[in-house]
This record gives sequence, structure tokens and C-alpha cells, in this order.
Amino acid sequence: MIAKSARKSESSLFPAAAALALLTLLGSAARAQDSDVAATFNPGESRSSNALEIAIGLGSAQGFGTVVRGGPSLGDLGVGADLAIGWRINPRWMVGVYSASGLYPSSASDTTWTFGTSAGVQANYHFGTQRSPWIGLGTGWHGYWLAKDGGTTAYQGLDLVRLQLGLDVPVTPTLTVAPVLGVTLSTFLSQKAPAAGAWADVKSNDVSVFVLAGALARFDLFGQTAGPASALASN
Repeated sequence: MIAKSARKSESSLFPAAAALALLTLLGSAARAQDSDVAATFNPGESRSSNALEIAIGLGSAQGFGTVVRGGPSLGDLGVGADLAIGWRINPRWMVGVYSASGLYPSSASDTTWTFGTSAGVQANYHFGTQRSPWIGLGTGWHGYWLAKDGGTTAYQGLDLVRLQLGLDVPVTPTLTVAPVLGVTLSTFLSQKAPAAGAWADVKSNDVSVFVLAGALARFDLFGQTAGPASALASN
């Protein structure tokens, strides 16, 4: 009972840790803005094209459902991190790759922790307003590990659909921060038991749901900036 309470207390700290990390990020961005950016910067007039885009996200992660039908539950709260790298083609479109991971301290008595990670391709579309909302779609590979006293069971499968929604808040011409909500639908196709020497097909695979709620910082590097008129023309 004490162990379960400790795990729940630990899990409840993850949203606070994510918020603290975001505040640290915003503080660093504000200092950079004061020192490197002119006071006349208008975020609505600086939108990157043909740029290298790097996005780093952090937030609370939550799974729903089970890993496989009738298998371990995904109900534990954890912390999630995202990394994305891509080509910002123009102010509207970005195409690239992503990697997402989540660590979940387990509340089950026979499981110490679970860990998931995924990697794939994605495309983001940015709508044309100053505080620009955007939507992202992706697909890729997904791995999941459950650590128990008797060893670690591994699963691997696919991110069928990775959906992200965000709202851009420009800080400097190259730095944007955004609250983000992500939902990923995954299915696991094979598993490897602790004592098994090879992967085995999952006979009762189902659709699992992973949710990330947090914030990201996005850097558009080495690109061109476009005012509203030229940004509209590029679309």
C-alpha cells in the first residue's frame, strides 16, 4: 500500500516538472530576445521558408486501453518528450521525422515501470494567422517495454496515426513556443517475453491510445523570412 502511494505521488510530480521545464525555457527565450532581437520585431511579419526546423517538446503522457487485448493496462500517468526535425518548406508546410518517448512509473504491484518510444515521418500544416494554430499528422514504428521482477517484456508495432494540435506563439524570428496536444493510435504486432530468444506475433493485437499534453519550442534555422504579402504568395 505504501509503495502504491509513493508511486502515485511520484506520478503526480510529472506535470509540475513539465511546467517547470517550460518556465525555464520561456525565461531563457526571453533573455535571448532581450539581447539578440531588435525591439521593433513583429512576429506576424517574420515567417520562415526553406528552413531547418527543430522542435523539442515536454509534457504529461497518458496511455489508454491495453498493450494488447487482454494484456497489461496503459492507465499510468507519466512524462513524455518529443523531438522533431524537418524541412520548413514555406510558412504553411513542414515535412520531417519525429521521435517520441514516454516513461510511466507503474501503479501495478508486479510492474516497476513501463517505457515507450516511437519514430516515424510527419507533416505539419500551419494556418495563416499571427498566433498561428497548426496541425500535424505522422506515422511510424512504436516500441513498448514493461519491467517486472521476472524481467522485461518488449512489444513492437506501428503508430497508425499520430495527430498533434498546437498554437504558435512567436518569441524571436527563429524561435516559437507552442502549447501542444498530441494523440497517437498505435497497434503492437509482436512481443518478446523475458526468457524468449525471439519475437513472436501478437495474436490479439488491439488499438492503443497515447496522449501527450505539454509545450514545445521550435527553432527555424538557416531559412528565409517572409512578410505577410510574400508569405501569402508562397501559398
